Amino acid sequence: KSHDTVVSTLTQVFDSPLRLPIDEVYEKELDELRLEGRRLIEISALAIHKEYRWQNAYMPLFRSMFKHALSCEATDLCIAVNPKHRAFYKNILLFEDLGGEKQYPKVSAPSVALRLDLTTAEKRLEQIYGRMKPDSDLHDYFCNGIENSPVKEFFQTKKEMDSSVIQYFFVK
Repeated sequence: KSHDTVVSTLTQVFDSPLRLPIDEVYEKELDELRLEGRRLIEISALAIHKEYRWQNAYMPLFRSMFKHALSCEATDLCIAVNPKHRAFYKNILLFEDLGGEKQYPKVSAPSVALRLDLTTAEKRLEQIYGRMKPDSDLHDYFCNGIENSPVKEFFQTKKEMDSSVIQYFFVK
């Protein structure tokens, strides 16, 4: 947030017996990862306020999500994006193709499925960004201090949802 304005949002959906929202379109591809014993997280509900799109509002949010995913011992971040955004995720954030272009009914738009292998992400980020100037070093930005991060400690403490929270999110 910036004051009272929501600048950007991002939701992490952890794989469960309920599966992931993108299973609707990419079930076969995700099941292949599951058969390998991978622990999946889907990135969804990504939105950036139009006035903040060119101010890098996404990167701090992605950094927190990345650290949280690592602290939860996930192995893969999965996302379905409009094909016009594919190059950003692949070239900058080092995602890889997971599934080809398909129509995504919930958003009435084309999508491609991508994944970031978290077991190799730090090494790949270092290979690509490790020799860059500090203001361009995404390896340092995403990976520095992960082991001793307060984010890790915060998310390792499990918090049970009480009935009022369940009521709010699932009924209201």
